[in-house]
Amino acid sequence: MNRLTCILVLSFALAVSVHGQSRLIAPVDRFEFGAIPTGTVLTHHFWLKSIGQDTVTIDTVKTGCSCAVTQLEKTVLPPGDSVLLGIQWDIKRSQGSVFRSPMIFYNGSDEALRVHLGGTVWDYPDSARPANIKPFRFELSRAAVKNVDRIEYKLTNHSGETLPVQLVSLVPPQVELTVPDSIPANGTVSGIVTLRPAFQNEEFSTSVTFVIGSRDIQRLTVPIRRKFY
Repeated sequence: MNRLTCILVLSFALAVSVHGQSRLIAPVDRFEFGAIPTGTVLTHHFWLKSIGQDTVTIDTVKTGCSCAVTQLEKTVLPPGDSVLLGIQWDIKRSQGSVFRSPMIFYNGSDEALRVHLGGTVWDYPDSARPANIKPFRFELSRAAVKNVDRIEYKLTNHSGETLPVQLVSLVPPQVELTVPDSIPANGTVSGIVTLRPAFQNEEFSTSVTFVIGSRDIQRLTVPIRRKFY
């Protein structure tokens, strides 16, 4: 066997070996929350996918902090299967730029898949431009004198052009949310967040993230909380 033939055989064998290995990927491995009110419990979901010819078994997810927790519906993924990884991250009293890169370990390996989260904490999110949202916290409270199960919010456009609006996070299961398609130039539109009846007796903290503008020029994250007083 000459040298060229040997190289070709080895290259083919390596390609087959690599293709046959199981591997976990995140098709989108980064998420930007944009402007975040202080004290928010951030929530985001990443799709994880098994590629290759063998099953992937997720061993553990390490967030690097007790302030961040994860949710997985399953940990065993046959080839081609996918699962949502939910991450909740309490930024507490953090200020300025915040970031976190959870690691997903699988198949007993020391190597891990990393996903990345980031954003900027604002003391006064209602001063955001070109658009802002009021209220910048959705407080669905329950008290002896009054229950707040529904909130009307307003998106205001301070620019001279119409701005499309899109939700880029999953709607939390605890609420129903209406989102306007756009905000007219120098105008205001309304949306509504409503507590689902099944969650009236539960406390929770989560968030949603809006993208403003056709070129993703601005992101606004709004905390949603159910609190008993």
